[in-house]
Amino acid sequence: MFNLPLLRIATIGVIVMMAVMWWTGRPMGPGGILCFEFAGTLQNADEIMGRWGERGRVAALLHTRLDFIFILFYASWGFLSLRSLGAGEPLKWLRDAARFLSYAMLMAGVMDIFENLCMTQVMGGSRLEFYPRAAWWLAGIKFVCISMSLLLMLVLWGRKQIEKISGSRTLGG
Repeated sequence: MFNLPLLRIATIGVIVMMAVMWWTGRPMGPGGILCFEFAGTLQNADEIMGRWGERGRVAALLHTRLDFIFILFYASWGFLSLRSLGAGEPLKWLRDAARFLSYAMLMAGVMDIFENLCMTQVMGGSRLEFYPRAAWWLAGIKFVCISMSLLLMLVLWGRKQIEKISGSRTLGG
């Protein structure tokens, strides 16, 4: 199941796209696109876009479009990282958690796609209250999936480092 070349490509892609996303998000100012993801209402979204000005709105649209590439990389990276770190884990519940959260990373990517579609509708002038509300929920679920996955990655990586240092399987099994 584990594919090291794909994990390397995904890791490089995540790093490159994080830099690109940082760069393209600068014109939006403090809070950037994150504030817009959690606007929740048309009124809040309008206020945020008003603070951005025309330059910020153009940057936000570009940023959101580039996010589709970032999604491909981070969802793949999370999936492959969790599969890799979970492989050989002596504790079954941690192996199972890694497997479950690897799929949660893919689900986070799907949530992010729909969230971006909702945000671009609002940026394009849609007056449906559904879009900012849906973006809020999708972003929230996405960030919970990603946070839980990153936390488990740290735990699994830490356990592997301790195992290497101690030279034995002293951490369970």
